[in-house]
Order: sequence, then C-alpha cells, then structure tokens
Amino acid sequence: MGWTCPPNGGRCCSKYGSCGSTSDYCAANVCQPAFGLCNPPISSSSYRDEASMTSGPAATNVPSSPAATNVPSSSFVFSNNTATATSPNTAATPLGPGSITPDNTCGNQGSGKNKGYICKTGSCCSKYGNCGTTADYCAATVCQSAFGRCDTASVRGSVSPDGTCGDVGKGNNAGYICKTGLCCSKYGNCGGTADYCAASKGCQSSFGSCTS
Repeated sequence: MGWTCPPNGGRCCSKYGSCGSTSDYCAANVCQPAFGLCNPPISSSSYRDEASMTSGPAATNVPSSPAATNVPSSSFVFSNNTATATSPNTAATPLGPGSITPDNTCGNQGSGKNKGYICKTGSCCSKYGNCGTTADYCAATVCQSAFGRCDTASVRGSVSPDGTCGDVGKGNNAGYICKTGLCCSKYGNCGGTADYCAASKGCQSSFGSCTS
C-alpha cells in the first residue's frame, strides 16, 4: 500500500514491511529507505576502539609484532607491541645406564628392562630388577652387585640369610641350611609346617629338620 513509517517511534521500515527502531529494522541490509529512515552502511574503513568502545578511523601504519616461528607461544612476553624472548622450556634429558633410578627399577633384568639404573645408596638391586633393602633384594644369590649394595655371600652350609635353602628351587645351589627347628622344602624355602617338613612332600633333610 506504500505507507511510510513515522519519523518518531518505529521510524524504520524493514524488508518484511514492518516498522521498528532496532537494527532488525534499521540496518542498511534489511531497511527500505523509500518508506522510512535507515542507518547508513558501516564503512569498512572503521574499527572498534576496545579502550573507549567507540568507533574511529582505521588504524594505519601500525607495525605488527614479529612472528615467532617454531617457538612455543609461552616463549615470548609482549609489551607495547614488542616481543621479548624468555627461556623456553627444555625437555628432560633421558636417563642413561648408571643413572640413579627414578622409578625404583634397576639393572638389566626383569623390571630393569636393560635400562641399567642403579639403586639409591643403601638399597640393593634384585635379580628381578627392583630396588629394596631386605634379603629378597640383598642376598648374594639374588642381588645384582653392579647396580646396588649386596650382602656378603654366605658359604655353603651356613645358616640361610634369606629363607632359601638347599640346592633346588629357590635354593639355587647355594646349599644354605635352615635355622634350628625349620625344614627345607623341595622348593628351596625354609618353613615349619608339613608342607616344608613332611618327607613325603620332598623335605630336604640335609638342609633342615624333616618329619616322617
């Protein structure tokens, strides 16, 4: 019908034929200037001034900050458009053979996995590649002397320093005897129950007590 919007109130006519005063009605790309007021198109040469939140002429001839190539962003501190280099984070140097263990593994066997780590002072490296301080780690029959402390080897026929005995199983041909009253099982361990002492279960009478 060709009506125009009033100059006050809903002064802009949208492309959908409705009057209003917001950008949905007044923006240049949606407004019909023949039937009301319209906002002028936004110039591509304007920019938003973040400090004052107002529009102003486009900034020109502003030097850009130098680009950091192949450097982590955390390696530069920017101040007044100037990049100042900081010390980059450096990767940890891999530990090699002979280094103090970082994870309680040691040597080249078992958990040691050929890393060659040594145990901390006072600890022993077992044949399974773990550091510890008990006979399971320190006994001469189970200890890796190149990677930690080891107990002095006991002579054959001496009292077991680590609960192993005899020549088979865990006895490992060391020939240790069990403490008085204990029996040496067929698996090379000292104990006091029938599993260790019964002759029918393989008790080694040469290295401890046995029962019939």
